[in-house]
Amino acid sequence: RVAKLLSTSQRSSRIIEVGPCHAPIAPKAAGWNSFVIDHATQPELRAKFRGMGVNVEGIEPVDFVWTAGGMDAAVPAAFHGTFDTVIASHAIEHMPDFIGFFNAAAKLLKPTGTVALAVPDKRYCFDFFRPVSMAGEVIEAHLLRLSRHARRTAFNHAAHIVSGDSKVAWGQHPVTQFEFLNPLKAATRALAKWTDDPDEPYKDYHAWQYTPASFELLILELGLVGTLDWHVVTVFPTEGSEFIALLQPGLAPFVA
Repeated sequence: RVAKLLSTSQRSSRIIEVGPCHAPIAPKAAGWNSFVIDHATQPELRAKFRGMGVNVEGIEPVDFVWTAGGMDAAVPAAFHGTFDTVIASHAIEHMPDFIGFFNAAAKLLKPTGTVALAVPDKRYCFDFFRPVSMAGEVIEAHLLRLSRHARRTAFNHAAHIVSGDSKVAWGQHPVTQFEFLNPLKAATRALAKWTDDPDEPYKDYHAWQYTPASFELLILELGLVGTLDWHVVTVFPTEGSEFIALLQPGLAPFVA
């Protein structure tokens, strides 16, 4: 898994890792030339996750705190265009503005840089019953400049997430028992509490659902309609409940 995400990087590569928390792919402690961007400082993250069953000592110093605006706005301009790789493990599905994430990554990366993503495959996790995300939804979110999740996302997440045989990510084996994680009234409460007020606390959800094929189609369509200047270099087949995707700037060549 780590080798796939780092397959275009060397030890000398400048890497920016998005929200690695306690499990960085390219840890500074292992000698990688990495910079961390997260929503809070290292002490704040360690306090937040202490007692939650994770190794908080694995949370490394945070170089850039991202609390508002585009990801690139959290990084000083002097660093723009200096990175070889942006790594985001189980982050892209959370981004209210999918296109905005890639636009920001383009500003941070060198022209030959790579975005390396670890992405949940909706067929093998709690998103099982939610449909794959389509280009129109992604474009709408970008045109609305969403920095908070849409009202429908709050409802669908609360109403439709499931466990499979008591696991929220079960991998590629037959599931004998699905169970909704919330009663339907929880979705009603989510609707009632929903707000896009930027001064209110941020509520996190899976905004987007993918399979490897639907992700590739999404990137292709967004490129063909002129809203995204990226192409998929490689999508590794799903292992367990996730797949790895590598992308670089520029449109992909395609058959007419």
